[in-house]
Amino acid sequence: MNKKITVIILLDALRWDYFDRSKSIFTSNLKNKSTTAELVPTFGFEPDGAFLSGVYPEKSNGGMHYWYSPDTSVFKWTKKYSNLFKKFPTSSQKYIRFFIRLINFLKESEKGKKYFSFPSKIPFEYLELFDPVHDKLMFEKDLFDCQTIFDICRNKKINWDFIGYPTYRGTLDKGIYKIINSVNKGNSFVFGFFGELDRIGHKFGPDSIEINNLISHIDNSIQILFNELEKKYDFDFILFGDHGMVQVNKELDIQSNLNKLICNPGKDYNYFLDSTFARFWFNNDDAKTEIYNLLESLDGGSIINQPIKDYYSINYPHNKFGDIIYWMNDGNIILPNFFQGSQSIEGMHGYPDNVRDNNSFFMHYNSVSKTKNTLGKTSMIDIFEIIKNTIN
Repeated sequence: MNKKITVIILLDALRWDYFDRSKSIFTSNLKNKSTTAELVPTFGFEPDGAFLSGVYPEKSNGGMHYWYSPDTSVFKWTKKYSNLFKKFPTSSQKYIRFFIRLINFLKESEKGKKYFSFPSKIPFEYLELFDPVHDKLMFEKDLFDCQTIFDICRNKKINWDFIGYPTYRGTLDKGIYKIINSVNKGNSFVFGFFGELDRIGHKFGPDSIEINNLISHIDNSIQILFNELEKKYDFDFILFGDHGMVQVNKELDIQSNLNKLICNPGKDYNYFLDSTFARFWFNNDDAKTEIYNLLESLDGGSIINQPIKDYYSINYPHNKFGDIIYWMNDGNIILPNFFQGSQSIEGMHGYPDNVRDNNSFFMHYNSVSKTKNTLGKTSMIDIFEIIKNTIN
């Protein structure tokens, strides 16, 4: 009897239809022997709590990379230098940001803050206000207040391994050999996380030749992995994306509108411009009213109200994600923002769940049963139980 193992590959931004419209012969055939679904991500950019623990954002603090937390900010030390940093020419500021990231990597002990404390394009004078939400990586103990799939492996004393971002930054075509090596060393549960689809999707767009070519390479890598696993193991193989990718069709300049207001940032309010969210924290009611009225007048998105919070389970027990959040509509982005700066991009994610191309792909293959099953549109919350069952 062959040894039983589980291999999971998470491809960042694997859209629901990528394998249907490109030259992915092996994976397309594999779908006919697997359980497949069109996954609907939970709120925001980071749905990790959904597939790791089966919980909604309000329980896992999911959705955003940064939150408002001046007291704990890893960038607090930059406050005394922010005016100096701003004096550097724009062409040189990328080196300043690299320096900030390097200092944080060297000084932080928690892996989440060590790897995720990059300043992006956050204005230097605002850096001290914000902090990465999680101070641990997805495979570490006590990531959430509930158990993750890695905690389950630890509790059951199952040998496991994590290969991928951010501790391994290679692409899938190289990563599969690390996965094969890991299972051959005795690990029964191996989780791989690779980000090349996300990078290409943002830069060239989800409908680009570059994406189709990359999917073809991914298909080839999966076939190589299967050929090796089938020699020695009975295995469960799960392939999925954490979100899809939407073609950008409109840019909204919220920053220019804020510059026209009477209220002043830093004094009356603070804000963070994500690519599809504008988030605000207020020091007085006048500023809150003025910004609320501004957002209501904009054409491109809408303010998140209580029914929306209830629907997406984002009734957080704090306001660190914002007192008011403005959410962009299908294909619209905020530009400039605190991630891309003023650089236009072709693809984005983080949209409401009525935007289909924000959805991702899921496939579960069992080498013994080889049973075809189609789940249709499925919440990302639900795949936690599927993963958990492969461990059991």
